[in-house]
Amino acid sequence: MEMDEDIDAVLLRQFNCMGTTDKEVLIKELQGLVGAHLNEHSAKFYLEMTDWNLQAAVCAYFDLQSYNKLPQMTFVKDITIGEGESVPPSTR
Repeated sequence: MEMDEDIDAVLLRQFNCMGTTDKEVLIKELQGLVGAHLNEHSAKFYLEMTDWNLQAAVCAYFDLQSYNKLPQMTFVKDITIGEGESVPPSTR
């Protein structure tokens, strides 16, 4: 009897890890995780791109969204500082 309970617990744990394969549910879950601003078509795109893996779709979404938010720099001018010279803090 005790062995049956152990097998049942293992099977239950495995089934809980499987999650859902209902595509509509996965779309709603992705929208809930990344924000309601993600429309259904975009959510479906990310899920299809990652073979309907919710975790991978969330990662892909943030990877692609952060691409536009990288730090940017602009070259202003070249200033040569001689050897032994110092530049005080907050110098423009």
